[in-house]
Amino acid sequence: MSIRLGLSNSILKTESIATQYGYPNIDFGSKISIRIGAEFEYVLPLYRNKWSIIAEPSYQSYKSDATTADGNHTVDYKSFDIPVGVRYYLFLNDDSKMFFNGVFSYNIDLGSKLNYTIFRRPLEADVKPDYNFAIGVGYKFKDRYSFELRYALNRDLTNEDRVWENKFNSTSFILGYKLF
Repeated sequence: MSIRLGLSNSILKTESIATQYGYPNIDFGSKISIRIGAEFEYVLPLYRNKWSIIAEPSYQSYKSDATTADGNHTVDYKSFDIPVGVRYYLFLNDDSKMFFNGVFSYNIDLGSKLNYTIFRRPLEADVKPDYNFAIGVGYKFKDRYSFELRYALNRDLTNEDRVWENKFNSTSFILGYKLF
């Protein structure tokens, strides 16, 4: 088990299929936020311990606003992510190794708000985040310290809304310390 802290650079772009009816495309921009989590890893006892299964429950948030001709639009997204996946190790020497991840992430919304202004009238969208995938590359030193660069592919925050498509993705730099 490892404690994992990091910084995420997240981007949210909202696209509407009803722009002809006044629903704007909105770029909420790039924001940096803190992420915190724990990683559980089970090293598989085959192929010289090069493969492992990982799970990393973590908290992330994204808060931004944007202005269009109609008015202000705000987002306050908070989620508990549960990435589960596989890791492959490339041993460099006795003390260090590189790794590559591929994870599937299930996302639990924690009371997020996504507000639009359409024809100068406020509209709140139902935030129901979709799952997404992520890939990462990292380095471990003495099997205790680690850092990782992870890219999370697009996630739709309102996956049941047929008017909006929200493209939320992030790039994270994560530091880890193995407890046991």
